[in-house]
Amino acid sequence: MIMLGQAQVFLQQRKVLRNDIVQPLGARAFDVLELLLKARGQVVNKDQILQCVWPSTVVEENNLQVHISSLRKALGCNKDIIRTIPGRGYLLVGQDEEALMPKTPTPSLWADTGSVLIGRDDVLAQVHDALARNLLVTLIGCGGIGKTAIALALAASIHESQARVVFQVMFADEQSPDGLLDKLAKAMDIEPGSMEQVMDRLKQRYTDNALLIVLDNCEHLIEGVASLCEFLFATGLCLKILVTSREPLRIRNEHTIRIPPLDTVGVESSAQALLTCSSTQLLILRLSGLDPSFVPDNASLALLGEVGRLVDGVPLALEMAAIRASALGLQIVIDELIDRPHMLDASLRTAPRRQQSLAACIEWSYRLLEMEERSVLLMISRLDGQFSLDAVCEVASGLGFTHRQLMDSMMGLITKSLLLIVPQGPFHRYRLMRATRSYLLHQIAVRNDSSLSMYP
Repeated sequence: MIMLGQAQVFLQQRKVLRNDIVQPLGARAFDVLELLLKARGQVVNKDQILQCVWPSTVVEENNLQVHISSLRKALGCNKDIIRTIPGRGYLLVGQDEEALMPKTPTPSLWADTGSVLIGRDDVLAQVHDALARNLLVTLIGCGGIGKTAIALALAASIHESQARVVFQVMFADEQSPDGLLDKLAKAMDIEPGSMEQVMDRLKQRYTDNALLIVLDNCEHLIEGVASLCEFLFATGLCLKILVTSREPLRIRNEHTIRIPPLDTVGVESSAQALLTCSSTQLLILRLSGLDPSFVPDNASLALLGEVGRLVDGVPLALEMAAIRASALGLQIVIDELIDRPHMLDASLRTAPRRQQSLAACIEWSYRLLEMEERSVLLMISRLDGQFSLDAVCEVASGLGFTHRQLMDSMMGLITKSLLLIVPQGPFHRYRLMRATRSYLLHQIAVRNDSSLSMYP
């Protein structure tokens, strides 16, 4: 075993661990890492890497950059030990005798997911800056957009830099707001009890610490989590709170950041544009890990770009598409996405139930809507592509909605990340994710429900 900063490299097992979490590296990326390790502090030029890792294949240099990027992500805060030497190649620094000795990780209440984040550098910087200026930052966005991955990656970086003591509280499986305080207490390693008891124990235990508390997946318990945050601030501790939710908490001190999808490119984009597109990069990374023989050529790059567009750059959907494409091929997956984008599944076995398929992900959000919001959402599923508020009003005419009901429902759908805003100067247009619209139309068709009502 070789230590690279806080990462552990196991050459025989061909895996990298960071904070005891296996990093998702493809076979090609590990080949590059092994070559850099064998060089023992010497520069390895790009031709050497290409000849060693792709001995019988002509590949774009940008393909190598994708794998270097995934290696740096796997190394976390030690990513700079892989240095780019302009005009020459790459260098792995920091390999001394001490680094080659096994080390025992320090126990921690913090558990990093270890996921590789593609195309999120700007968002991470934005969230980092927001946390520096605000006590409470809430990451909002539709299901599968990557809120949890971003929150945990940022918190892991803060934890590794020892800037704050970090705790994560996962609320996905919590069904009642009554259990929130106990879950917080257990996560922070104090004995559960009444609100007063927990407050006293927090003060006694952490009065000398700067804290960051990550509250993950809060939308189904939004009012309870809002109260919990108010309780935490009332302790007087030096703390920041990072929340992930599909809608804001709407309490004081809150700063919200809407997480965007990954980049997608147009139909006629060049190979260079496709290789630098974040949705394509994620697909390449995942496909390379699932199929070591996969090397993107111009034809497959165009198909990868099409997959990215069809799933609106949503990371969870891209992950699912890569798994299916590794077994069925890219063209079959594209045909499925054109006809039934909401039917995409094949998520990780360990993923929460709500993320086992896109339909389950959309269903989770749908169940959290008010009845009027559901009716308006089903109604606007008739509108394809981008549409205006006037178009919504026209479709709603004669269906019994008052103007106030319609406006309030539109606000609710936007706030809860089911209806996307497309700014156009002083005006806004709107659109649904393709998978969301497909799901809604499918439900209407299955139930043959001309009244636009749906199960409660």
